[in-house]
Amino acid sequence: MKRCAFLSVGDEILRGFTTDTNAGWFARALSPFGWEFTEGQTVRDDVSSIHKALTRLKNADLILITGGLGPTEDDVTREGAAAYLGKKLLFREELWQEIRERFKKRGGEIPLSNKKQAFLIEGALPLKNKNGTAPGQFYDNGTQVIILLPGPPSENRPMFLTEVMPLLRDRGEEPRLKSVIGVVGGGESYVAQIAEPSGLQGIEAGYYYNSEGWVEIHLYNRDLTKNEFFACRQSLVCRLHRDPSLFLFSGSSLNETLFRELRKREMTIAFAESLTGGLAGDRLVSLPGASSIFLGSVVAYDNAMKVTSLGVRRETLKAHGAVSMETAQEMAEGVARVSGSATALSFTGIAGPSGGTREKPVGLTYIGIAVMGDVSVECFQLHGSRERIRRQAVSYGYAALLRRIGYSYR
Repeated sequence: MKRCAFLSVGDEILRGFTTDTNAGWFARALSPFGWEFTEGQTVRDDVSSIHKALTRLKNADLILITGGLGPTEDDVTREGAAAYLGKKLLFREELWQEIRERFKKRGGEIPLSNKKQAFLIEGALPLKNKNGTAPGQFYDNGTQVIILLPGPPSENRPMFLTEVMPLLRDRGEEPRLKSVIGVVGGGESYVAQIAEPSGLQGIEAGYYYNSEGWVEIHLYNRDLTKNEFFACRQSLVCRLHRDPSLFLFSGSSLNETLFRELRKREMTIAFAESLTGGLAGDRLVSLPGASSIFLGSVVAYDNAMKVTSLGVRRETLKAHGAVSMETAQEMAEGVARVSGSATALSFTGIAGPSGGTREKPVGLTYIGIAVMGDVSVECFQLHGSRERIRRQAVSYGYAALLRRIGYSYR
């Protein structure tokens, strides 16, 4: 793998006004073509800071820079990169005409300050920006590639795919074998404790908690053959399967796994949501084509809504409370009945930070699982912040349903 470095430029990032989401996206885009990020930095809008950062990253085969290509005085990435390379900035009339034409199509006057966006590092190739006024730049001196892209993802990601990747495709190396195993039911340390003794010599393993409520095991081949790598991975899978509290799935998205498996079986799904407040439905709706399997959610937070919308009996609520196995069962039965869905999940619990008792502590969660009229309920004690508990609950519910319909990672 060739070494990449990522440099993000912007005072607004360092001051907390903007969250930089670019590095992860670019890492995923580059990896299949034999490029791997080994380090990254964020610096302020200052020529000297950019110059120093690039000097620190001089051993990288590629440096990808985002931000600081705008028309204002503090947009100085071009100047900082030129100083590092010892090159001049040259005005390009054709770039200026393209920028003027973009403003003309908008029907507005072009500020003269935008003229600075038409300056190109000597020897660099311009990269077209179809969603903004700032062209990107691609510089290759034979030993190192420097790429300058605007900061907004809506601009830099389309530019990267259409303008940059064709230039990089044949410059990378054969990517390392990689596999991702998703695990629902334990934290990073718990999963690692089970996985480590399985014999991962020759494999680099990383354990990462996905913010949506599961652990991802990333396996990277170091020096094994293809057959040895997959045999080692299978040994790990078998070891994890021995723990009944863990659910394994392929890839890095549980949401996509549920969507794929339900569509393959031509089964629909609906949700009855109290604890999760619509989050279970939201995660499926984010996937293209979700309408082929997702019928809808009934968000019944208040007990009266549970009664009127889902048919939960008042006697059940009075005897057992909203957070109970009995209520979760009737919620799942109710949403399956009113939607006509082949499968359904219900969520009820205590997200906190208040509302818990000794008998029903914060994090106590009941999930009802309905499959073709057969309903069961599982109980979990989740931990963490209110948001983490809600996200974990959805993931545990997805995993429980996948297990019920017969999905198993092999």
